[in-house]
Amino acid sequence: MIKRLVIYFFFIALTSVVLVKWQSSRPNQPFPKPANTAISSANTLKTITVDGIGYAYDYFRVSGNQSLQSIYNLDSKRTSADIITAHECTFLSSGGFYGKNGRPIGALTIAGVSLSPHISNQLFNGQLVASPSGGLAIVDQGDTGNWDTVIQTGPILFRFGQARSLGVNNDEPERRIMVITSDDGTARIMIIVSPDSLYSGPTLKSLPAIINTIAGRESFTVTDAINLDGGTASVFKNGQNYIKEMKTVGTFLCFK
Repeated sequence: MIKRLVIYFFFIALTSVVLVKWQSSRPNQPFPKPANTAISSANTLKTITVDGIGYAYDYFRVSGNQSLQSIYNLDSKRTSADIITAHECTFLSSGGFYGKNGRPIGALTIAGVSLSPHISNQLFNGQLVASPSGGLAIVDQGDTGNWDTVIQTGPILFRFGQARSLGVNNDEPERRIMVITSDDGTARIMIIVSPDSLYSGPTLKSLPAIINTIAGRESFTVTDAINLDGGTASVFKNGQNYIKEMKTVGTFLCFK
């Protein structure tokens, strides 16, 4: 009986040693990311309900006395945190879209230098244009002018105060970033997400109604509005919220 007990405890000890060695030889396994790791500051997003669906939003105002630096990022692939530090951005957002080939979709001009030509596209049917002073405007695709920054993007959501009817295929809920101009000469860069997930949000078709509702609450009048790159390749930073990207941002809009 004693001999059997000795053999049994020896087997248990040997098994424990083998298990410890096997565990120490495994590569480190990443832990699942906790919810809301995309936000690095207190979550102070405002909430609103439109057509029975809840949304969270925030924005920052842009006027002509702010300095804008548009930053092309598809070659260097820097993070938003790097950009904020290197360029001392007070406000930051993502800009235009890029394709699976890693190149911009449509017209892109930065600091007066054309990096990508205009393409005719029903979805990316507008352009965000800017002067070095930071003044933003929304124009139709293909419009030419002496602008420091030109970003072809879309779709256009409002034009001359009128909401656009959007015929969009494969319209999925996504985090949305947009530029909204108003009749007081200012622009707002806005983020809209789901209250439950920073990676989800409204469909494109629902944006005009949501923007109208937010404009009523925030007491401004919409002149023009256009969609920017959203989803996981988008970023938004103002004085209250910093919502980070999960993928490379193609172009940054850095305001000082």
